[in-house]
Amino acid sequence: MVARFLGSINYGVVGVVMVPVSIMTLFGDWGIRPAMIRFLARYRSRGRDREARGILFTGLLAKFLIGLLLSLIAILSAPFLATRVFNRSDLTPLIKIVSFTLVLNSLLTASQASFIGFERMEFYSLTMFLRSSMKTLLSPFLVLLGYGALGALLGQTLSLLLTSVAALLMLYFSLWRPFRGDGVSLNFLRNLRTMLSYGYPLFISTLLAGALAQIYNFLMALHCSESMIGNYLAASNFSVLITFLTMPISTVLFPAFSQLDQEREGETLRIVFQNSVKYTALVTLPVIAALVVLSQPLIHILFGRGYESAPLFLMLYALSYVFLGLGSLSITNLLNGQGRTRATMALNMASLSVGLPLSLYLIPRFQIIGLLITMITANIPPLVVGAWWVRRDFGFTVDLNSSLRICAATLASAVLVYFFLPRLGEGDVITFLLGGLLLLLLYVLLIVLTRAVGRNDIASLREILTELGPFSYLFNLILSLAEKLLAIIPGE
Repeated sequence: MVARFLGSINYGVVGVVMVPVSIMTLFGDWGIRPAMIRFLARYRSRGRDREARGILFTGLLAKFLIGLLLSLIAILSAPFLATRVFNRSDLTPLIKIVSFTLVLNSLLTASQASFIGFERMEFYSLTMFLRSSMKTLLSPFLVLLGYGALGALLGQTLSLLLTSVAALLMLYFSLWRPFRGDGVSLNFLRNLRTMLSYGYPLFISTLLAGALAQIYNFLMALHCSESMIGNYLAASNFSVLITFLTMPISTVLFPAFSQLDQEREGETLRIVFQNSVKYTALVTLPVIAALVVLSQPLIHILFGRGYESAPLFLMLYALSYVFLGLGSLSITNLLNGQGRTRATMALNMASLSVGLPLSLYLIPRFQIIGLLITMITANIPPLVVGAWWVRRDFGFTVDLNSSLRICAATLASAVLVYFFLPRLGEGDVITFLLGGLLLLLLYVLLIVLTRAVGRNDIASLREILTELGPFSYLFNLILSLAEKLLAIIPGE
């Protein structure tokens, strides 16, 4: 909505303003968030409630102090960034407004880490919903009132403020107040050392990965027009469709891997890992295929025809997520959950070693296309290195048989829909609806024919996807269709 109301140029301004704040966000965690999740889950599973609440208090306080410092730095440096870096003094107030998101985001992510560590997923989901709904209401409303890019950024900041306050209240009444009588280990420095000793490799990993993303953004801001940046941002918004599906899996995996002991529960660890790769592929690859094949009607319906380059950008952007279905999501969660944070750091270094030189060469020459090619290519080394690391340390790896069957079913259904798409109708809405329905039916049929999915997989997916709330009803219909086809079509 904001992109449609602002137009590609003003929407590009929003993207440029967010670049320096996004860079500072990289320094807002220090590995504290993943450390909170891991130690809260581990201490709770062992009945060490006092230590768990000590980790909660330390994590919240540390995240708040770091976020507050970063917000002050961003506010004070706003004039320099606007005038000297971007050569636009009118960006100064915009940068100052979004600077407050640094401390607010620190509080929110610490609260969400607490919810995940205590396995109170309903509160985590509620904070996600509140932030999105507040942003959806406030940003378009302020833009329509005539505030332009200022309204869009102010809407983001206010939505984060309201969500952070709500998250802290939920945390206090649901996790802290009911147990405060049992005591709490408030040794701040000792708890902080414990979390940092675990989390600093992850912080460096995040810094490396985030630095690469911000280098991309910085080069994009220097070498691309605001109109092209607006087209790219419009395309990148569709990543929410993929993260919407991976969030339930990823949210459950990290604490699950943290609780499993490799020596005593090695076979369970293997089954959980391989199934997580399989289920991630089953739900993400068809969405990626839909974004590639239906990119043009999608962009036209949501953003209008003023974003001429966005369909091509969306096709390439969606392809950068293919590696989720090949194990990249599960590999990272397994390594972090089992304490192999140095391995995660190595994966990000592998990505940086490829992405940095490519970005310096391709983005100045090919602008957004160069950026997207760089993003796709830089995702390959960490997947290869990660799979090797998992095999070396744990003795198992991705179930290639299942992955290849799912990939084949996805590719075949996408190719068929692509060739039939011109015959489906004239209007964008008709093309999108018929094309999406045909892709879904072909995909379900092919994963059953190839036996990429079985009855146990359907039962597990149905349980996992209940985390999507009301949307789980839609996925149950699809799973029921697959279940009926399995009963009709004979097996191998």
